[in-house]
Amino acid sequence: MNNASWKKWIKSLPREAQVELIERQLRVLPQFIMDETAKLPPYFNPSVVKNLEGKLKIVRDLWTEILIARHA
Repeated sequence: MNNASWKKWIKSLPREAQVELIERQLRVLPQFIMDETAKLPPYFNPSVVKNLEGKLKIVRDLWTEILIARHA
């Protein structure tokens, strides 16, 4: 699933499910990125890291939107 459709899918979830999923992704995506970058060259795939970093940026932006909505 590409990042744009992944973001649409997250936004289609109920608010509580969005919050739960985003909180979880904020915990696991950095670990996934570190695990992927720790792999040696035959197994290291820069496109996987780029995809994970894109997903992390999306969940950070969505989390910011949620926090702003809570305090508005």
